[in-house]
Amino acid sequence: MSEELFERYLRNELDEDGARELSAILAGEEGARDFAAFVQEWTLLGEAARQRVAAADRAGSRRIRKIRPARETASKAWIGWAAGLVAAAAFMIALATPGSLPPKEEKQTVRVEPPAPALAEEPRPAPATPPSPPPPPAPPRSEPERAPLPPPAPRVETPTPPAPAPPPPREKVPETRPEPEKKVARSVLALLGRVQGDIQILSPVGRRKAVAGEGLGADEGVDAAGSGSHATLDFPDGSRIELGADTSVEKLVEKQGKRGLALSRGSIAATVTKQAAGRSLTVTTAHAEVTVIGTQFSLSALPDSSRLEVREGRVLLRRLPDGASIEVSAGHLAVAAKGVKLESKPIVYTKEFPVAADTSISGADPSRAFGAEEQLEVDGDETEGKKIYGLLRWDFSELPAGAVVKSAVVTLYVVDASQGVGYSFYEMRRAWSEAEATWRLAATGSPWRSAGARSPAERGSEALGTLAPRTKGEVRILLNPAAEGLIQSWIRLPASNHGFVIANDNNTDGFKFYSRESSHADRRPRLTLTYTLSAK
Repeated sequence: MSEELFERYLRNELDEDGARELSAILAGEEGARDFAAFVQEWTLLGEAARQRVAAADRAGSRRIRKIRPARETASKAWIGWAAGLVAAAAFMIALATPGSLPPKEEKQTVRVEPPAPALAEEPRPAPATPPSPPPPPAPPRSEPERAPLPPPAPRVETPTPPAPAPPPPREKVPETRPEPEKKVARSVLALLGRVQGDIQILSPVGRRKAVAGEGLGADEGVDAAGSGSHATLDFPDGSRIELGADTSVEKLVEKQGKRGLALSRGSIAATVTKQAAGRSLTVTTAHAEVTVIGTQFSLSALPDSSRLEVREGRVLLRRLPDGASIEVSAGHLAVAAKGVKLESKPIVYTKEFPVAADTSISGADPSRAFGAEEQLEVDGDETEGKKIYGLLRWDFSELPAGAVVKSAVVTLYVVDASQGVGYSFYEMRRAWSEAEATWRLAATGSPWRSAGARSPAERGSEALGTLAPRTKGEVRILLNPAAEGLIQSWIRLPASNHGFVIANDNNTDGFKFYSRESSHADRRPRLTLTYTLSAK
């Protein structure tokens, strides 16, 4: 602690900063000891000054001084100075005791003017006397004797109390910090495969944009909004559910091996791996509940009904809310709706096939291959050696083995019409090459048995459909039941499929149509099948 601060404190001239500084010093053990030492030192100085003043007063009463007034004035000044010191020391001691600092008063500076020294009396003229020996010189006028300042009292060192014994060591308690909130591991029930269009994940806390490969947990779902949106859900066991356009699947759950989800709108196509004992997949709509053990099926949720179609296996359909149920086998469908009989019916599928190979063989140009031509011609010229036939073949390998053909329609786009009696479709019984077939050859190095493939071993004799292209544009030819049976055999034995030949030896007015080399895809030959699936 500085003496300057202590003196400012004695003069009551501490400002707010000084008061805070003194408070901070007194708050510490070492500062408190320094403050007590200052108080003790100034107390001793005051007491010594008082004693010296008292002793001087007693001695002065016995002395004869020339200038009495000056002595008395000086004595009074010493008394005032000593009394001030004593009062300041007492005030300081009082303030040193625990308590708050004295309230700050308006700073005032009191100046004490020392009393003016008394004027010495002028010596009076002595009466005339006979000359006498000169008197001894008068002693010089002495100033009032000032009491010397008391010597500084020796600083009494306040004995430092012995340091208290350290407290017994407390058992160290490990610092505990709040652990960060642990995220509960989320069980993933399915993964998002293909994502196209506006796909959103539905969860109990809201919606978020879906990302391919994202996992779906319990009570989550998928919404495919709009006609261009599609998505797939892949399950750990290999099962897959495809969401059609504008479809919403909600509340994906799995309990004790039994999975479930809700189809609120739209349609799904599912391929469910055969489930182990005790496991299944259940899909619910507003009108029905479908339980699957292992199959391929599609389910559509409409505003007033639900439609189930089964491709493979068997599915149990239960209508809500009355609980009526029916088992639907492969190739069959059932509709759950209010007021509609719950029954299983065969599904009729429709599929369009583009032509796989087409060409013409011409007796008028027997060595020429027409497989790369954009337009093909058919003509039954009256001249025997100048007839032109058309060859076409379709690939039906994409059809399931259990497909049952119900109808077949061939579509051609006619470029040059014919006014004759028409042309017929016949079975081709021998393989041929689109790029190499000519009037003479089925393929390079492989001649026809009869030029123009007219041998019974190479061409059937039964007409399978009739074409009378009297106008230009698209022409549809419905093939007869014999053709349906022929296509059915091709589905069972794909290697026997050699396609059709279009011919009529008695029609002298030919026609032309676009081939599969046409730059217009919608003008290329195609065949549309309707079929059902046999139950397994």
